[in-house]
Amino acid sequence: MAFVALTISTPATAQLSETMQRAAYCTGVLKFTLENGSPDDTPDEVCLGWKEQHHASREACVRYVQQSVRASIEQKLKRYNDYLYREMMQRALLQNADVMHLVMSRALIERKGRDDAQAVRTGREPLSPSRKPYCVTQCRGKEDRCFVDCLGQESPTAAAIMRCAMLPDDLPY
Repeated sequence: MAFVALTISTPATAQLSETMQRAAYCTGVLKFTLENGSPDDTPDEVCLGWKEQHHASREACVRYVQQSVRASIEQKLKRYNDYLYREMMQRALLQNADVMHLVMSRALIERKGRDDAQAVRTGREPLSPSRKPYCVTQCRGKEDRCFVDCLGQESPTAAAIMRCAMLPDDLPY
C-alpha cells in the first residue's frame, strides 16, 4: 500500500517500513471509526431477517451487529498498535533508529488516516451514490477485496478506508 509513503514522504517516514506505514494509517482510520460511528451506519438489510437470526427484535439485531463490529475494530486496532509498538522498539534498540522520528512519523501517518476517514464520511472525498450498489452487484459472492477494489476505481481514498476496516490486516505475525 504505497499510497501512504507517497502521500507523506519525509526523512522520518523512511524509517518506517511499508507495513508499519499501513498499520499507522489504519490505526488512524479505525480510531476515527470508533469515535464517530453511529447506529445509522448499520445498513437496513443486515437485520431484515432478525427473527430468523434469533434476535428478539430488529433493534436487538442492530445492537448485536454494532457490538460485533466495534469488537472487531477494537481487536484489529489492538493488533496494529501492538505491531507498531514492537517494531518501533525493535528499530530503536537494534537499529539505533531515532525514536522521536519514529513517533512523529507514526503520528503524521495516523493523522492522515483520520483525515481521510473524515473526508470520506463527510463527503469531501466524493463517491457517487450509485458506486456502492454497483460494486455490491459486481462482487456478489466474491471476496471483500473485490468490493474494495471496485470502490477504488472511483475513489482510491474510500478504498483505502474500506481496506482498513474490511480486509485482514496483513501483518506478518
